[in-house]
Amino acid sequence: MSTPARATHTFQGRHLVFFAGHWLHYEGCLTESAIGAAAAGAESEIRVADPRLFRVGIGRYDDAGEDLAICGLGPDGRPDWSRVEQVELLAVDRGARTIRVRRGAFGTAPPAFGPARRTWPPMSPKGRGAAGRA
Repeated sequence: MSTPARATHTFQGRHLVFFAGHWLHYEGCLTESAIGAAAAGAESEIRVADPRLFRVGIGRYDDAGEDLAICGLGPDGRPDWSRVEQVELLAVDRGARTIRVRRGAFGTAPPAFGPARRTWPPMSPKGRGAAGRA
């Protein structure tokens, strides 16, 4: 059994450790392209089954993208939270059905993922803005 991927954050001088299962997530969709390993901070373009689920131009000043979780799937098709990466959404191309992301958010390592992985927007104040989910 592998250890769940961890993200770290320092808040008010305390070092906090999280993993993707600590967040609630909105509905996600399958990726349709493999996602190669990358350096933290690198950008990747990912083909997704339903780009309508992802939002940019959100947040207090309408200048942010959602923070997303990319999660591997187990043999049963359910999320395998031991293989997860947090990423920052930079752009959505609905016509091409792609999203562009910055890899390795919150200290997670950007691993390689094969096709058919789930990508979820989290339920967070940044994620949907004051107007809520559209």
